[in-house]
Amino acid sequence: MLVKILICVALIFYQSVYSAKILGLSPSVSKSHTFLAQALFKKLAERGHELTMVSSYPLKNPPANFRNIPMGDVKNKIFELSGYTTNQQLLNFNKGHFTRIKKMYDFGYGQARLGLEDPQVQTLIHSNETFDLVICTVFMNEAFFSLADHYKVPLIGFGVFGANEWTNNLVGNPNPYAIVPDLFLSYTEHMTFSERLVNTIVSIASGLWHNYVHLPRQEKLRQQFLPHTKPIWETLKDVSLVFLSSHPSLTDPRALVPNMIEIGGFHVDAPKSLPNDLQKTLDDAKDGVIYFSMGTNVVGKDLPESHRKALLDAFSKLKQTVLWKWEDDKLPGQPKNVKISKWYPQADLLAHPNIKLFITHGGLLSTTEAISRGVPLIGIPVFADQSLNMAKAQTSGYGIMVDYYNVTFESMNWALNEVLNNPKYTENVKLRSKVLNDRLVPPIEEAAYWVEYVLRHKGAPHLQSARKDLNIFQYLLLDILGFILMVVISICLLIYFVARKVANFFRKKGNHSRNEKKKQ
Repeated sequence: MLVKILICVALIFYQSVYSAKILGLSPSVSKSHTFLAQALFKKLAERGHELTMVSSYPLKNPPANFRNIPMGDVKNKIFELSGYTTNQQLLNFNKGHFTRIKKMYDFGYGQARLGLEDPQVQTLIHSNETFDLVICTVFMNEAFFSLADHYKVPLIGFGVFGANEWTNNLVGNPNPYAIVPDLFLSYTEHMTFSERLVNTIVSIASGLWHNYVHLPRQEKLRQQFLPHTKPIWETLKDVSLVFLSSHPSLTDPRALVPNMIEIGGFHVDAPKSLPNDLQKTLDDAKDGVIYFSMGTNVVGKDLPESHRKALLDAFSKLKQTVLWKWEDDKLPGQPKNVKISKWYPQADLLAHPNIKLFITHGGLLSTTEAISRGVPLIGIPVFADQSLNMAKAQTSGYGIMVDYYNVTFESMNWALNEVLNNPKYTENVKLRSKVLNDRLVPPIEEAAYWVEYVLRHKGAPHLQSARKDLNIFQYLLLDILGFILMVVISICLLIYFVARKVANFFRKKGNHSRNEKKKQ
């Protein structure tokens, strides 16, 4: 008994020693991004750390040591400023590779500016509060990173996607264009020549815009709102560690530096009990259930009438029950086998054995939850990384991608019958599910370990790669190649001039000899 008491006291003492004040920043306008961040922040609070989270989406029912600092409605403001208030406008976001790059970074600038202007954020900045660590989502909001320098503490980046340009640059991670597609292209790691050409051009253009347009604008925001901190380029080099919401079962495998940690699937908990009426619907569906949701940014009720009619016509031919996340009280033309709700507990719902298929927009959060639960997909991507995720699902054989502009009765009817009647899709996704869930430790525990590791080792500078200190010319050895080329050219020119001199000498000597002979 005494031993147990001593162990408990030791554990309490250990927890109190390593308890830290952590500032979690999720200024992203995407609710799904904040949902991911909340899962990590809540876990850290449960481990005894004092958590303060800044976001537009406060955590509901937080622990006692979890404080919400709610920002204003940045999402609606930035969407209105950017003109992305409808599904069609979101679709237009992806049109034209180079205009998309500009629109994307303009969106990021507006998001960061509105976030730093928020009264709650300003109050926090000008308070005397201190923290031990800053964790910030990485989504075109680098000006927020300067809060780590403001508090003189280590900084951890939280990547809401897999490894990409935004996260790779923070820790010097390699990003070979031959196998790493741009986040907004619907390519996989196995690209054709033309795809590699397009990917290289788009990736270079995006990188140039990021470094020479986007970051200088973020620096101006830092100078305006956090003028006492060091230049943003120096802060970016100080990032201790980056989490990625990826895993080889979800995205293509990547070479990662030691301070880039994949924790994809960490937010998916053991399934909880469903509401009684929903549980009964699922239990009673002897032919199974199809779940349909277009996520948080794409609004199902705003689908064009032609799309809605095509979907309902296709659903009406099915024997399965369809649960549609529909953001209105009524669904015109609703068949008997279609049930609607403005919200479903998605991750818990997908765990029910009667779920046969998930129709989705293809966001990483949704695809991760589907793979974790072993549910095949039909994806109707709209913008951002959704096409990339569904291209992966299609090539890996656990889903089908339907072009948004080709949502017809024929295309949906074919896709539904293909996935429901061909067992390969369910078999493949269940194999993926085993890979995703076969981890040395649960990914949420791994994430918590690395946060505390950074705290224990005061930023863990020993993990940082020298790559982040090199510019692109140095990293690609273009300066070395240029020097070697200059040496080779110099040697060739020297040989040329020496050979020319020698040739001229012998030519003159020959001419002199001939002239002497003529005189004789």
